[in-house]
Amino acid sequence: MKLNRIEKALMNNPIRALVQRHHEAALMQRLGGRLDGMRVLEVGCGWGVGTEIIFERFGAREVHAFDLDPDMVEKARKRLSRYPAPRLRLFVGTRQRSRPRMSRTTQWLTSASFTMFRAGKAL
Repeated sequence: MKLNRIEKALMNNPIRALVQRHHEAALMQRLGGRLDGMRVLEVGCGWGVGTEIIFERFGAREVHAFDLDPDMVEKARKRLSRYPAPRLRLFVGTRQRSRPRMSRTTQWLTSASFTMFRAGKAL
């Protein structure tokens, strides 16, 4: 489901980014640990704050991130321009249609529900 103008404003604000960086990321790290050298799929990347956190705080080697809204993916592309193409793949899509082929050892980080999966098993 695409967000309306108000929902986009709520999702794309510095206060939400602060909560993601300091509260949600800390919780996810306690639950699942770091992702050093792993590939991660982020579902619902929005404007890219979560993707930044996955690289910076969790140490992922590579992130495949997508969102249903092309405007959000474009914002994420601008925000994350410092990450080279081999490390970052951003695209528009849905969870059902866009899941890239990844090995069983791939780490899955789902922004929308803040659920972390390790090796195909929910933590």
